[in-house]
Amino acid sequence: MPDRVYVAKYTSEGNVENGEVVIEAKNISEAQDKFFVWLKDKPLYQHMWRLNVEFREVEGII
Repeated sequence: MPDRVYVAKYTSEGNVENGEVVIEAKNISEAQDKFFVWLKDKPLYQHMWRLNVEFREVEGII
């Protein structure tokens, strides 16, 4: 089965960094795991006390 495409939109109150990330994954659970692995590499991650994340699945070209 081919990977699906998800977009993770994230914000963290009080931080300037926020945005959207495109993730290819087999399912939403894998997409969430990949998102947090990606986010942990960000320098601001340790300061994201109020993190909000919203996922959506997209079809076609983004």
